[in-house]
Amino acid sequence: MGTTAKGTGNNSDDGQEGARYRNIVASYLHGSLLPKNPALADFLIRTAVERKYGSFSPAPRTTPTPPSPANTPPAARAEPG
Repeated sequence: MGTTAKGTGNNSDDGQEGARYRNIVASYLHGSLLPKNPALADFLIRTAVERKYGSFSPAPRTTPTPPSPANTPPAARAEPG
């Protein structure tokens, strides 16, 4: 699913972490996976709803979504001084 920035990931050879096979998503959940990966959260929600009801049509957003601090690198969040 992704490449690790720190550590070894699934193995010590390629730095890859996580796996996906069909609708199965696997990752070493040592942290906040879904809040930091809204596309993965959306995929899981869409897949579950489509499996249960056959289709999924999200309502349009009525207000703009502010940027998530979870997606901002720590160095960019740090206050100067």
